[in-house]
Amino acid sequence: MAKRRPAGVVHATHPNTEYPTG
Repeated sequence: MAKRRPAGVVHATHPNTEYPTG
């Protein structure tokens, strides 16, 4: 799903998918 997206945008749709944001 989340391929390489900015951490500021990835948490809005995919919480903690590739980036430990949420």
